[in-house]
Amino acid sequence: MYRGEDARVNIGNVIGIIGLVVALIAIPITYFIGRRSRQIPDIRYARDFDVILAPDDNLLDHNLAMTIGGHPIKSISRTRVAFWNQRGDTVRGTDIVESDPIRIEFNEDDSPLQVRTLGSSRQQVKLVAAIGLDNPTSVYITFDFLDANDGAIFEIIHQGDEPDLTGTLRGAK
Repeated sequence: MYRGEDARVNIGNVIGIIGLVVALIAIPITYFIGRRSRQIPDIRYARDFDVILAPDDNLLDHNLAMTIGGHPIKSISRTRVAFWNQRGDTVRGTDIVESDPIRIEFNEDDSPLQVRTLGSSRQQVKLVAAIGLDNPTSVYITFDFLDANDGAIFEIIHQGDEPDLTGTLRGAK
C-alpha cells in the first residue's frame, strides 16, 4: 500500500512539472505572436491645390489692390489637405517627434492667410491645423489620437505655390 501512494504523488509531480514547462514555453510564444499581429499605422495624406487669383488674371490692373499687413498680395491660392490613418494601430499625438512636427510647409515668399477644418471623422480625435506662431510659413497639424480611418480635411488660403506636408511620427509609415 505504501508503494501505491508514492506512485500517486509522483504522477501529480510529473503533471505539475509538465504544466510548468508548457506555461514557460507558451508565454513567450503568445507574446511573439501578439507582436507580429500588431499592424503598423499607415498615415496618408492627399492634396488639392488651386490658384484662385493669379497675376495673369489682370484683375489688379483696374486700380484694385490687395494687401495684408501693408504688404501687397499678388496671388491667392487654396490648398486642401486630407490627413488620416488608413489602417493599423492607434497613433497618439505624443508620437509626433518634437524636433520634426507634422506640418504643411510653404515657400519663403508664401504664407498661409487662413486655415479652417472642412471636416473631421470625429470630434474626439481633436485633429487641428493652425498657423505656426514661431514659423508663419508653416501650418502645424496636431491631434490627440488617430484610430484606423480617423482623419480630417483642412483648407488653407495662402499666397503662392503648392505646399509640402512633412514631419515624423514614431512607429508609423
